[in-house]
Amino acid sequence: MYDDGKKALLMTKDVNAAKQMEEYLYQRYNLILETSSEVLDVLERIGSDDDSYEVAILDENAAGLTTASQVLKTIKDMDMSPTVMYLSTLQEIVNPDYRHELRILPHYSDEMYRLEQNSLRVGNMLSLFRPLFESKTIKDVCQNSCQTLVEVLNVDCALCVLPNFEVDPPVHGTVGAHYPDVLTEPYDIQLKGTRHFEELVDYFKPVHIPDLNIDKAFCQELLERFSVPFRSALMVPMAIAGKFLGYFGIFTQKTSRLFRFVDIDQGLRLADFSAAAAVNIFMTEIKKNR
Repeated sequence: MYDDGKKALLMTKDVNAAKQMEEYLYQRYNLILETSSEVLDVLERIGSDDDSYEVAILDENAAGLTTASQVLKTIKDMDMSPTVMYLSTLQEIVNPDYRHELRILPHYSDEMYRLEQNSLRVGNMLSLFRPLFESKTIKDVCQNSCQTLVEVLNVDCALCVLPNFEVDPPVHGTVGAHYPDVLTEPYDIQLKGTRHFEELVDYFKPVHIPDLNIDKAFCQELLERFSVPFRSALMVPMAIAGKFLGYFGIFTQKTSRLFRFVDIDQGLRLADFSAAAAVNIFMTEIKKNR
């Protein structure tokens, strides 16, 4: 839960969506919602001296997927603090099949509680990143990140896919890690496929499907790619400097799973840090071999 006065900025023209987000973000995260319908206004507000913005949520239906994705990448490239999300990744507030799972946390004004929550968030971030500090190779980055995602998010499995840059943009990738399954050797898969993969690879858009039973085609595609049946999926891209570097697939196998806002945020943060760690290892190896 955020401190009093912290804000979320939602770009949308959908009045109903804005109303849902206003209630949801305040009751669950103590965030005050402001809205905008123009992408330039979003960039100006996030780029201003106002440091109270904690979250920016982009409605790709309002701006178009390409435009919204470019705004997301621009904000990330500017290295700003707000978490940037797509409205469609927060399906938990609009999917009627999962509303019964939403249990709004009480609003705490107690300062000690807030300090404890802040401490807990710092601890969670350290638990996410600590294994990467010990990674010596890109393979270690993939494996350690997958293990961390399984343990921190309490899911059944996680996998890491890295692109093959023989052609640009890449159309094939390599599964470099699969935890807790033991991956005897990497294997190749296609990066392209359904619109979910295109949005993930081309626009760095997280994919969040709480129950794959409602998307049989994508469920079958995942089964064909990874030879494992899944019930829910959260897929987050790795990217740096506007370059796609792969993605993490985070899955449950027996039961559906509604990934919360904080879960998606942690997955994105780990993906960003993993991308930076992998690039650093790659550049270090190049310097050694000169």
